[in-house]
Amino acid sequence: MSGGPVVVALGAQRIPGLVALLPRALPDADLRLCAGEDEAARAIRNAEILIVSGGSGGAGALVALAPCLRWFHTTSAGVDRVLTPEVLDSPAVLTNSRGCYGRTLATHAFALIFALCRRLPLAWAQQAARRWEAHDADELGGRTLAVLGFGGVGREVAAMGRALQMRVVAADITPPGEEASHLLDAFFMIAAEGAGTPAGPGDRARMPAGFLAQADYLVICAPLTARTRGMIDEPALRAMPPGAFLINISRGPIVREEALVAALRENRIAGAGLDVFEQEPLPAEHPLWTLPNAIITPHMAWRSPHIAARLASLIGENFRRYRSGEPLLNIVDKHRGF
Repeated sequence: MSGGPVVVALGAQRIPGLVALLPRALPDADLRLCAGEDEAARAIRNAEILIVSGGSGGAGALVALAPCLRWFHTTSAGVDRVLTPEVLDSPAVLTNSRGCYGRTLATHAFALIFALCRRLPLAWAQQAARRWEAHDADELGGRTLAVLGFGGVGREVAAMGRALQMRVVAADITPPGEEASHLLDAFFMIAAEGAGTPAGPGDRARMPAGFLAQADYLVICAPLTARTRGMIDEPALRAMPPGAFLINISRGPIVREEALVAALRENRIAGAGLDVFEQEPLPAEHPLWTLPNAIITPHMAWRSPHIAARLASLIGENFRRYRSGEPLLNIVDKHRGF
């Protein structure tokens, strides 16, 4: 057993390759790899550091059992699933894995965009039926890519769109810095009542006028917070052009699925590529499964053989900073949710 700080890592086995890399990223730590929450609960009582795979809903209970906890890291970029009351009240610093997933998420977004642009679902259906029948398709150059949420993932999406000669616009609550403004043709500020304070029940983000009306392809990259939940609702969908496509690689509850299903059925928008949903797994009886203008993928946009190495590098650098008393990277504002 090491004399270093106790580190409990819950669910690292869910990310291929991460378990093998953590010991090297956490030198001298007393590392306790836990496959389940019961095992983690037994190991955490004197832990200073908790590392949790992003999908764990039991983080709050673990934090409540850890009086010595000083640093809590999630292997997810989004923190909505770990922001329980216990985590909000804990003095432990919360960090996320922002920067580890941007390239693979953007790649998946464009896989969906290409499939919709070239009408590949129709080609797949024709292949299954062994029917040779050409159909119309589009190209991306000159089309407008609207990026909702211009953080690390949004910027990767914008860069890919720019490389494909698309017109790129973005909306966020924070203006882009000089280092990213070259990616955009236009930027729209998102406003919210009570911005900068914990969101209340009525504090919804307000979509800037004109942003959605330009979107040939709307890619949702914003985090799920109290203000973004349900942000893409019926009025938002009606603001989009009739030939537009919606891509969601962020969090399902940002989109009101009932309104989206209606818009797709009525052809008020042309189609959707969805990797995330209000309920996961998506129920077998859900109408999205059978809509011909929807592409469904099972929350896999984050998957890549390079993810474990990026996570281990971030965790290792933050562990070095933790041991030397330096500020950690990717500190989350718990009340803002990102």
